[in-house]
Amino acid sequence: LSDEELAFILTNSAMHQVFGHSLRIEGRMQWLWTLASDYAINSLLINNGLEAPLDINYDMRFDDMSAEAIYATLENEID
Repeated sequence: LSDEELAFILTNSAMHQVFGHSLRIEGRMQWLWTLASDYAINSLLINNGLEAPLDINYDMRFDDMSAEAIYATLENEID
């Protein structure tokens, strides 16, 4: 990984803590909540100019959406 990509990964990890994602799960499916919160953070980081590594969880349709809203969208798509 480049220094920029490593910075992206470390920032992603820190942001999960900053946003309290582990505290906001509220009975949701763990794997889907993790995916939704990762989409939310990665969108924020990419839209703020950080260089993302290849093959991360990112979809521009989730730009400006909260992890809760992304979770609901993903949950509807798997039903």
